[in-house]
Amino acid sequence: MPDGNIGFIGRKDQQIKIRGYRVELGEIEQALQEDKTVTTAVVLAKERGGEQVLVAYVVGTNINIEALKNGLRTSLPDYMIPGFYVELETIPLTSNGKINKQALLAIEDLGVKNNEYVAPGNDLESQMVLLWEEILGISKIGITTSFFDLGGHSLKVIRLINKLEKLGYKLKVKDVFESPTILGIIAKLQLSSSAQFTKIPEQE
Repeated sequence: MPDGNIGFIGRKDQQIKIRGYRVELGEIEQALQEDKTVTTAVVLAKERGGEQVLVAYVVGTNINIEALKNGLRTSLPDYMIPGFYVELETIPLTSNGKINKQALLAIEDLGVKNNEYVAPGNDLESQMVLLWEEILGISKIGITTSFFDLGGHSLKVIRLINKLEKLGYKLKVKDVFESPTILGIIAKLQLSSSAQFTKIPEQE
């Protein structure tokens, strides 16, 4: 300042903590906007299923979410990849012209790609759906929807594996990445289980 004093206004960055890591939201936004189909991107942390998840709000033309995520994986570590993507026509602003973060966080539809919902067809599939709902913190999960499209990440994969192991079934991390649907995981368990895999025991 003119009189020689230093005035502290606050942090200019948007650093938050996700899954034990410090994450700079601006870095993710910049990576998103490197995609030619994205004109504007805002990334926020939102509480979902008892934890903080990263949500990307994007504006652009002909955005392909899968291609967008694949592009991010080439430049960002796993914990910085947003779990959810919301396509908007415009980013809402406050009366002062700043990004209206509260309006963005109020959006309940986080763009989960579950349009082709396939309901469980037997008790085993229904119980696996319940297990996924507990881990992911969401409801009405289809048996052909990807674990990762529902906000799953490596730590939640470990939780899934541990829960299944307690029930007597073996599953590897690579199995979930190779077959990230309920149908795919059941097929993996049936192949790897020495015992007949017919039903997950009732949880207390």
